Amino acid sequence: MTGRPRALILTNHLHAFGGSEILSLEVAETLVELGFAATIHCNALTDAMRGETLATIAISDGDGIPDLQDFDFVWIHHLMGPLALGDGGLRPGRRPLVVSAHLSPFEPFEHLGLTFARDIRATIVANSAETAGVLGILTGAAVPIVNLHNACPDRFWTPAPTRAERLTRVLVVSNHVPEELARAAQHAAAAGVTFAHVGKGGTAVRLKPEHMDGFDAVVSIGKTVQYAMMRGKPVYCYDHFGGPGWLTEDNQARAEAFNYSGRCTRTRKDPAAIAEELVSGYGRAADAVLRFRDGLRPRYSLQGFLKALIARDAAGPVVIHPADAERLRVPLMNERTKARVVRDLYRHQWKLREALEGRGN
Repeated sequence: MTGRPRALILTNHLHAFGGSEILSLEVAETLVELGFAATIHCNALTDAMRGETLATIAISDGDGIPDLQDFDFVWIHHLMGPLALGDGGLRPGRRPLVVSAHLSPFEPFEHLGLTFARDIRATIVANSAETAGVLGILTGAAVPIVNLHNACPDRFWTPAPTRAERLTRVLVVSNHVPEELARAAQHAAAAGVTFAHVGKGGTAVRLKPEHMDGFDAVVSIGKTVQYAMMRGKPVYCYDHFGGPGWLTEDNQARAEAFNYSGRCTRTRKDPAAIAEELVSGYGRAADAVLRFRDGLRPRYSLQGFLKALIARDAAGPVVIHPADAERLRVPLMNERTKARVVRDLYRHQWKLREALEGRGN
């Protein structure tokens, strides 16, 4: 790469604080930290989301999508890659570093783009071991899958976390709080424990490190678990899939393999049991996270993950030979047609839903 490298982040939608939206923003921001000029393009965008990232990051939607071959680093979600190819398909020569990211083992929308990624020899990234296993079945054993471990920005790391003597304040981060967890807060109130909620039904905000400061523990699943542990906060892993409860050395590795989703156990608990576990297990969990989080830091660093991808590409870049470009021209154009259909259907459904709920773009 010469001069200031350029990065393109492609995702189908940017209109809520969901997994692919947040990761797209974080990848763009981290690449800026690494010296890139970053551009995000999506199919569905709200004005509110434009203000959720750095002013230097260009965000666009619409049909005028940039050509991915004009960039040095391309990060793709969903079936966005084919839309970013010119009419001639792949050009012979050195291909940009292309990453195809997939964030669920069961959500079909997260499996789109695998054929495109395989054809252009993109680096396929999964958010967890569970997702990687499913992607391996879908793509074939010969296609390597790289585990992101749902890495997060380095700003979440704190070198000197504090630990409360007893549990008094809990932060629940969830877009789908199960009834038993909501009722557990009422039980725990008798022990002097108060709860705050970030997410759908609570405070809708993009989670930042300072939002967790002042709380003794976090109740959540998914990427918020990495955020919390890097912040030194003990985590009670539980949501709509159930979950193992307090994370300790005994269950952390298995919970991580299932993306801290709760699917590692799928154990549902009654409200009184959750409240009792929160209070009685806090001390052990708070001590445990301070012991094991240092060992997790290297693989939970998004900057470290991206730097490793860049270094690997520099050592062995993908080169598209003329014969390969010609062989792939028709298949890739067919993928582009499919991507346009998906784009138009998604936009139609999204606009209809926005109209029914009384919201506008």
